[in-house]
Amino acid sequence: RLAFDRLMRCPEKRSWMVNMGRSNTSKLLSVAGTDSSAFCSAYDDMMEYVGNLANLPAIREELRGRRVACINLFDIVIDFCLLDSFDDLDMPPAAVTSVLGNSWISQGLRKSMLSTAVWGMISSKSKKAAPD
Repeated sequence: RLAFDRLMRCPEKRSWMVNMGRSNTSKLLSVAGTDSSAFCSAYDDMMEYVGNLANLPAIREELRGRRVACINLFDIVIDFCLLDSFDDLDMPPAAVTSVLGNSWISQGLRKSMLSTAVWGMISSKSKKAAPD
């Protein structure tokens, strides 16, 4: 935590981290055959929002409701987003396991069905995590 806090205090290093986050995720989307322009636009909008200090109280309040202890790169990106996602991978929904286990489904249909299942899971999770 302290290392990430110190890194993010330096504007050049913070800018590098933001650019690498956009670049690496965009490349992953491209490798998966997906157009990354919508992601890049949303990412830039998000970075503008979180970079505005006037939004910090609202961000803190929302993350407090989701049990995020500190507002820093480690707690939000690594702990809250990535590690929580790995927990979800340990127990995938039945729809995901049945699609993956069915060898009769074509690759294209499998991709479409998994995408639908994952977006449904994300939607359900975001509704469950929304503050009251």
